[in-house]
Amino acid sequence: MTETDPTRPYVFYGESDDCIEVGGPVREEFYADRDGRWSGTLTNGKHQLRVTLWFDGCWHAAVGQTDEEHPLPTWGIGIGQHTTDKGDQYSARLIVSAPAGTVLAEDPPRSQ
Repeated sequence: MTETDPTRPYVFYGESDDCIEVGGPVREEFYADRDGRWSGTLTNGKHQLRVTLWFDGCWHAAVGQTDEEHPLPTWGIGIGQHTTDKGDQYSARLIVSAPAGTVLAEDPPRSQ
């Protein structure tokens, strides 16, 4: 990726105690597992980034590698406060500026 490559901001945040909203090139709703956790992977060519959100009364967000073969891409990443339409502030907002053509896939649930 070079400075002139177009990027698209993927925005992740919790909307209730079990719902994750994604905005940007993909507008979708996902649901946390019974432990209040959700993860998905952004993929563009050989680059991969795991996004994880979890709920324990407030939503938290993190990014990480998918495995040892895929180091973290040099995409822009920012975390801030998400405020709902009602003014509630119980969720972090994660923004990942990924190259155009990046695909988001929900990860399979963890085995218990």
